[in-house]
Amino acid sequence: MTASITAAICPVCSGRDFEAIIRIPDMPLVCNRLFDTPEEVAAAASGDLELVQCQICSHIFNATFDLELLSYADGYENSLHHSPTFAGFADSLARELVERYDLHGWTVVEIGCGDGRFLMAICEAGGNSGYGFDPSQKDWTWDSGSGAKLRVTSGLFSPATSDLTPKLICCRHVLEHLDEPAGLLNALRVDRFADAGTIFYFEVPNGNFVMHPQGVWDHIYEHYSCFTPESLAYLFQSRGFRVLQTGTSFADQFLWVHARLGDGQDSPRPTAPGRDEARRTGQGYEDLINYWRERLTKLKNDGKAVAVWGAGSKGVTFVNLMDSAGAIDAVVDINPSKQGRFVPGTRHRVIAPEKLRARPPNVVIVMNPVYTNEIAKMIHALDIEAEIFTPV
Repeated sequence: MTASITAAICPVCSGRDFEAIIRIPDMPLVCNRLFDTPEEVAAAASGDLELVQCQICSHIFNATFDLELLSYADGYENSLHHSPTFAGFADSLARELVERYDLHGWTVVEIGCGDGRFLMAICEAGGNSGYGFDPSQKDWTWDSGSGAKLRVTSGLFSPATSDLTPKLICCRHVLEHLDEPAGLLNALRVDRFADAGTIFYFEVPNGNFVMHPQGVWDHIYEHYSCFTPESLAYLFQSRGFRVLQTGTSFADQFLWVHARLGDGQDSPRPTAPGRDEARRTGQGYEDLINYWRERLTKLKNDGKAVAVWGAGSKGVTFVNLMDSAGAIDAVVDINPSKQGRFVPGTRHRVIAPEKLRARPPNVVIVMNPVYTNEIAKMIHALDIEAEIFTPV
């Protein structure tokens, strides 16, 4: 769908009363798709973000989003498991789900499974059979030899044509990409696929987090939606699900919901959020952008070498908004699949941490503060003395 703000409809409650938050023009369409050459970057299209907040259900979304512009099938790389910090978080979550719902010897489905590591962890922890679906992956299978097994299928999942009867259905960081998120929940209610005993675990970026300054760098075009706790719960309840629990994780950056199929009763809409917070967020965004542009300009004028650590959505957004100063010398990432490739928009070439030895930075900007200790240890191991900042 393509829409102007005046024609947009909230994808959660179908409301038409919005408060504008921020406008970010000419941003990369897909932050987690890097390119092989600068020429490919130059030929890539861009898109505008017109973030608004629904004044009925509190949902945040891009009013000018166009799903047809996006492609995840070729070169999309969003794996975070190369970080011990994130891998530990994901493994802990997998064990928690297995223990909480006694998932032993069951079938588990993950929609948008990525590289399959999270689903594999669930299978290993409970001797389960996993089926993952993701259009950015190739078909592959894995068998532990002791009961746990996994099949990853390239392409979209369709409950209507599935003969699976899963005990757990996971969907992590997919719902925010869909132009009709309610459509996926409607599809999952297909008879004989899910029943009253099926557990649904969904995880998305936390809208309350990105409404504050530290979340500015999470605003990316590929995320149509930014769910608040209220809008996520309402989406599930309005589609006939019973919400068991909602909460946040990963330093409040993620929002999650546990649910089962409900009785189909209507659920009251949440209280309207009010317009002041959206306005404050917009002003805070402008202030933070101006602050960091001035700071980077000063670092450049002082002859300081600056490295940005993280070539995911936060890092790509930061360098695209800040590169006008020409002060960012390097973009670093520990994911080997990203190294040697080029950032959409700015054409920075992503390098491995050890490449920093060739020109040690004076300043390292860590895009996600969750990883600060982990990255500081790597910088120390490289015998590099640098100041470490997080852009908040």
